[in-house]
Amino acid sequence: MNPETEHAAEQQAEIESLRKKIEALDPSDEEAFLKIIEVIKRRSVILDSTEFKRVKELIRGEGQLIPPELDLAFLDQTQFQIYLNKNVFPEESLGEILEHEATELIHVVRATKGAKPDKQNWREAHQAALIREYRLAKQNGQLEEHHAWILGYLEKMKEGVYVNPEIAVMIDRQIHERTEAVEQILKEFNKPNSPP
Repeated sequence: MNPETEHAAEQQAEIESLRKKIEALDPSDEEAFLKIIEVIKRRSVILDSTEFKRVKELIRGEGQLIPPELDLAFLDQTQFQIYLNKNVFPEESLGEILEHEATELIHVVRATKGAKPDKQNWREAHQAALIREYRLAKQNGQLEEHHAWILGYLEKMKEGVYVNPEIAVMIDRQIHERTEAVEQILKEFNKPNSPP
């Protein structure tokens, strides 16, 4: 076997091993969940806008609802990779964004077991990811700043895609869901004996 073929086989074996771990994961086992999140985070790729657009169109095809130059990140479920557009987010939000994307990926893979995810799978995964993202932002002392940045980003995206009412509705829903998530996290952290 030549080195290139051997490397591809090793990568595929790693992906299959990760898929099996995710599918078998008990979501209440926080330690195991965090280990898988860390593996996925290490597999993430940060690209400039030009390369991000090229890779997104290569993987997802042209004609995406959200133009790649406005997109923050996308998931490649087949390779368990997160691609991030470094020209869109502030560096201090990287941890929260990765937490969100990795959580979403894990939840979708667990729910679908290899089948194509439907809208409900994505919505449930997104809700779980929002809570983890904002919880991490709160733990890092960045909740208000992170939330303000993400709302500004969503408004900018909405302006950039104003011709597509479907995306505008999706963005409005995201703004509402994110605001609710912040309120939930603030309540959670204000309870007696809550996490620091």
